[in-house]
Amino acid sequence: MIVKKRWRLSQFFELIWWRHFLYKKNQEAYFSQKKEYWHFFLSHISDVWSSKAQDSQTILDAGCGPSGIFMILNSHHVDAIDPLVQAYEKKLPHFSPEMYPYVNFTKKQIESINTSKKYDTVFCLNAINHVADIKTCLVNLSKAMKDNGQMIISCDTHNYRMLKFLFKMIPADILHPHQMSVNDLEILLRKCALQIQKRTCLKSRKIFNYHVWVVVKRNL
Repeated sequence: MIVKKRWRLSQFFELIWWRHFLYKKNQEAYFSQKKEYWHFFLSHISDVWSSKAQDSQTILDAGCGPSGIFMILNSHHVDAIDPLVQAYEKKLPHFSPEMYPYVNFTKKQIESINTSKKYDTVFCLNAINHVADIKTCLVNLSKAMKDNGQMIISCDTHNYRMLKFLFKMIPADILHPHQMSVNDLEILLRKCALQIQKRTCLKSRKIFNYHVWVVVKRNL
């Protein structure tokens, strides 16, 4: 119950954060910077993803935000979901679905996706610690993967157990209802029958590190 309340609060502040962050940013310069970043992101997992990244993949960008990795996936068929996608379109001049005709945007939580549709690649970037129910989300994302597909997850993870405990008790990090270490997330991945192909630290900082995982379904 506490996490769900924090999730609703985080969604309220998420839109406020984006409006503040994008305020007065030049759109062309911002789009260029974000696309460059996403290419940089993919370069760090190219040894395990590029071999599968053929044109016309079916891709899910789960928790896409207004400037997710969908921005550079124009040679693929992309579904992008986010509970705030309509609010982004209405409130953020930097986001317009018409700019991405290869993407099907849907207002939806990961907890309620249609798992009967299968994807070659599932991205869940900077989003898994924003959701209401992490385990349900991971199970749904796993079900949405093709048997030979991959899931790519990224998340800020705590470096210190005590700070993680304090952040859980006091919502200092209002945008993230869940506070996790690397071990916390990897335990959840294993519980959801997912096998880690690769883990890399993209950013190393004092309190949080930013990690990326490439995972596949584990043979049971």
